[in-house]
Amino acid sequence: MFKNTQKLHDNHILETLAKILIVGLILYGSFLIIQPFLGIILWAIIIAVTINPIITLGENTLKISRTKVSIYFTLFVFILLLLPTISLGISLASNIQSLLAEFKAGILHIPLPNEKVASWPFIGERLFGLWSEASSNLNKFAIAHKDDVSLYIKPILSSIGGGIMSVVAFMASMTIAAVFTSMSESSTALMHTIARRLAGKQGIEWVKLSTMTIRSVVQGVIGIALIQSITGYIGCVLFGIPFPIVWAILIMLIAIAQLPTIIVLIFPIIYMFFTATTAMAIGFTIFSIMLGFSDNVLKPLLLGRGVDAPMLVILLGAIGGLMTWGILGLFVGSVLLAVAYKLFMAWLTHEAEEMGMSTEEIAKLEI
Repeated sequence: MFKNTQKLHDNHILETLAKILIVGLILYGSFLIIQPFLGIILWAIIIAVTINPIITLGENTLKISRTKVSIYFTLFVFILLLLPTISLGISLASNIQSLLAEFKAGILHIPLPNEKVASWPFIGERLFGLWSEASSNLNKFAIAHKDDVSLYIKPILSSIGGGIMSVVAFMASMTIAAVFTSMSESSTALMHTIARRLAGKQGIEWVKLSTMTIRSVVQGVIGIALIQSITGYIGCVLFGIPFPIVWAILIMLIAIAQLPTIIVLIFPIIYMFFTATTAMAIGFTIFSIMLGFSDNVLKPLLLGRGVDAPMLVILLGAIGGLMTWGILGLFVGSVLLAVAYKLFMAWLTHEAEEMGMSTEEIAKLEI
């Protein structure tokens, strides 16, 4: 009798382990399949949560279905995104083709550098020498330094390709987000069901907290970064800074990482003091400082309701997201880690409330 019972128990354990193994393999296989699209899906969820109030407002104002409002809004975003992207692509392709044609014909010339360049700290003398050599005979310079030139060309081409892929990924995320917002009630119900299964009644509150955090971070971090980036682009164009679009992108990346934009603008400031008049250089310096402090004014207006995460959390999320998913991950990582931080803090607070104590009091007890 005892042997039969032991055998049944062993069979039950083996059956349970087999079920766990099968379920684990299915989940792992599903993860491998969806892994390439994970960043796009996460970004789609973030976009859907952010724009859902806009879609609701459009539905109530225009008196049309949510599906149509979502489609119109998505098309509007595509137009805003594609027009400058196509324009920039055509301009870039045309310039590259023209430069290559002039280079092959031997008529491409680089102007002589300003003598002030030689007095730049650290790199001035070497840069002045290379610049002078290139301006005297570009073809000879390219042949002599072909290995060094290729080292710079490859990252540039890689960045251009990465930028194109980021635009495509954003469009895909926007399309998925439109599907989510068009059926927001069923999407919300699904999220509530999943949250309740995972965390009970508290899960519903955590879904609401996640929603608030996503909207807050998108408005207060990404929104501010876009405003500063556009303002920086306009300023660079007005003051005649070369490659304004490059500086605008760098400003956006630095702003999302919650670092001072002056880190990027210090190089154009140095450039202005060595190449422009003193008045123009001082003017651009003042503009750069004002741009750097603008987030102190914009954050109280856009962050909202005090659900912002610490700067270190946003910074780690942005850097980790960038390393994981590229430029798209810069946005996803900052939002995702902020949500994780707020949920973790909410869990700590909930545990403390159940014990009738504050988190500080619990910490003192554990010490």
